[in-house]
Amino acid sequence: MSFLCYNILLNKNKMSFGTFPKISLINKIFNINDNEWSRVGFAWIIRFLYRVGFVVGWTIIVAMFVARYGIASLPYLFVMNAFFTILGTVFYSSLLHHFRKNVLMIWTVVAAIITLSLAYLLAKFDLIYFFLLLVVAESIFLVQFKIIFDGYIEEMFTPLESERTFPLIEASETVGGIIAGLGVTLLAGSIDTFNFVVLWIMFLLLMIPLIVLYETFFEKVEVISLSLGRTTRVGVMSKLKNEFRNVKHMGFIKGLFLVVFLQWVLFNLLEFQYTKAVYQTVSNVVMEAGSGFEHAFVHDLGILYVLFSSSALLVQLFIGSRIINYLGVIGSMILHTIVTFLSLFGLILSFDFTTAILAKNNFTITSIINMNAYHSAYYAVKDKLREHTRELLEGVVRPVGAIVGTLFLITLQFLFKDDVLIFAVNLVMIIVTILFFVVTYLLQQKYTEVAVFDLSESKNRIVRLNAIDILSQKGHRNVLPIFSKILSRKDENVVVKLKILKALRELEYADAIPMIMNVLYDEKPRIRLAALNTLLSYDKLPSILSKNLKLEYDLVNLLKQLYVDEKNAELKMAILRLLSFISTIYAIDFLLEVLKKSTGSLKADVIFALGACADPSMVNILLPFLSVTNKKQRAAAAIALGKISNYNFEIDKVVDNFISFRSNNENILALMIIGDLRMRNKISYCLRMLESKNSDVRLHAAITMAKIGDDRSIPVILEFLLSHKESTVFKVKKMLENIDVRISKNIDRMLKHLVAEKINELISTDKRKIDLDKLNNKQLLDLRRLYSIIEEYDEVDVINSALKI
Repeated sequence: MSFLCYNILLNKNKMSFGTFPKISLINKIFNINDNEWSRVGFAWIIRFLYRVGFVVGWTIIVAMFVARYGIASLPYLFVMNAFFTILGTVFYSSLLHHFRKNVLMIWTVVAAIITLSLAYLLAKFDLIYFFLLLVVAESIFLVQFKIIFDGYIEEMFTPLESERTFPLIEASETVGGIIAGLGVTLLAGSIDTFNFVVLWIMFLLLMIPLIVLYETFFEKVEVISLSLGRTTRVGVMSKLKNEFRNVKHMGFIKGLFLVVFLQWVLFNLLEFQYTKAVYQTVSNVVMEAGSGFEHAFVHDLGILYVLFSSSALLVQLFIGSRIINYLGVIGSMILHTIVTFLSLFGLILSFDFTTAILAKNNFTITSIINMNAYHSAYYAVKDKLREHTRELLEGVVRPVGAIVGTLFLITLQFLFKDDVLIFAVNLVMIIVTILFFVVTYLLQQKYTEVAVFDLSESKNRIVRLNAIDILSQKGHRNVLPIFSKILSRKDENVVVKLKILKALRELEYADAIPMIMNVLYDEKPRIRLAALNTLLSYDKLPSILSKNLKLEYDLVNLLKQLYVDEKNAELKMAILRLLSFISTIYAIDFLLEVLKKSTGSLKADVIFALGACADPSMVNILLPFLSVTNKKQRAAAAIALGKISNYNFEIDKVVDNFISFRSNNENILALMIIGDLRMRNKISYCLRMLESKNSDVRLHAAITMAKIGDDRSIPVILEFLLSHKESTVFKVKKMLENIDVRISKNIDRMLKHLVAEKINELISTDKRKIDLDKLNNKQLLDLRRLYSIIEEYDEVDVINSALKI
């Protein structure tokens, strides 16, 4: 699978002006790069085929089992399925250490095909062995195939790529569910139910050549995973015991165990009630057509699966991530329990086909949100233990929950009958849901405590940065005192402080403003600048200050004092920008006072800041500066007036005057005015400057065109970003802060693509995992530079640990 996404011609790491990167419409929609399509396509198709086969298989297993043995026997099928899942987890845990994943996947599919073929041959002779073999194929081989393949996919993509590619790959399962449901619905009246096994086998057979072909023809598309060779192998249980030594982590992981356990207790109870409702109200239309009960049952299960999968797909595409962003990780999990409780309450009031289907549909939809949030919660577990924890939860705790839920059903069937049994099962589900809610609600505090502990106590910077990411999510309480304590430490790591300030930008808590004001006293200029930019990012800052006059007074006075004391020109400009953003009487009064006293470039900065106030009364103050001799002040006045009022003729005269000088400095000033005021009528001039031999002029021309929204700026900006000079990269990134959003996203996307290519060029290897201890210092320094460009500081830290300096 290949889609033309880029048109980048590199010649010794330089991009010529005539060939700039282009992104096709399909790549823009799916946010996928050209070199990723083969891997995404392979992963998507395999998951799709797996899901279609799985849904077809599980539907016929349930339908035929219920048709032969009755709805009352369904719990025994659930127990058998869960038992074999645990057995498969234990069996495969040893195989994973001895075989490559691709080999194990192929042989697992082959084993499943052989088992299903034997089941098909026995279908007409021995139903017990038929069902036993179907369950073995599904719960031992195919469930384990899914677990292995998920790990295989993770190795195919870097963390950078996974952020964009995984949502698309995960959608394959929902689409597969829809296709499988449609297939079952359409074929239910045409073929005998057991013949669906042949269809299942066909989908599995298609997977084998795809895996072989991918390994054969796409082996060159490798992903480099950074690691140090100085590690020791420790057993799964030993690692988990080490993790449990910390009370905070133990409490959180136990909470996750209970969440997964109760989710699957509830799932099996609801699955039984839903199946029973369908069983009792099988479509009369299909039955009258002469296809019989079993065919009608399969038909209805198929069409309902289409309904559930379609609903889930809509949630995945449109609101899933938004809900998690709005409610936070644990809040989204709590939403699942609340919606489930309301749906089950409806079942208590009236158990019929409609309420059962509604409950099942709501449970399926919110389960999508719950599972996405649940996987995000794994980041609170130490990196080296996440995979082992996931294996334990998915391979053991999940089926144990299913077994316990089924045992509830079996017990209730012995104690109650008919309508009393229905009410009893519904009541148990309500109780389990309440417990589910309580456990999930309590998990929020444990989730916060783990992140706070890692941030406050860990000596590993990567762990601490990850903790800040967690605490930046919605739902955490009393986070600000922790952030304040870290920010007030004089010996605190600069990167950690910057990460907290970045988190506060996203949270925009009004209560955090006094804390950020204290950071303005930090001795490091970089921290002070970040604090100023954090306050500038508060969109509602003027509104917040208007409701708290004391805070407004304190902030303006602080900024005035800082401006007087500050020696750094960039920080002085940031202070002026913040004062103009506040735009109160006190702030503007100070700006006008500074305007009178300042000279040269400093006066130009004040003029620019006054323009940001967007106050028409400033026109008479700014207009005279269009004719001053200081060129920077003239440029600043042109930009300021352009933002306040319509002075196009006067501004054009200033720009044309700068252009007429034909010197680099004047060209840069002209480009700054054109970019800040988005003067599209000057685009031909910008194109000429884009070919300038002076690097500063060329860079400013590219930034100007990026502000206007012209794609032709992209290759030049990428060229500067890929420069070997770190100072140049830092300078360009600062200039990119105010460019067109679309251009910014495209630059970010292409930069990651190009860096990934350069990393693969830098280290040619047949392995998917790179041992950094085997690289020389030059390679390590080049790697560090590349990862620094895309701000992947976790990888930078790993490389720093390996540097032999």
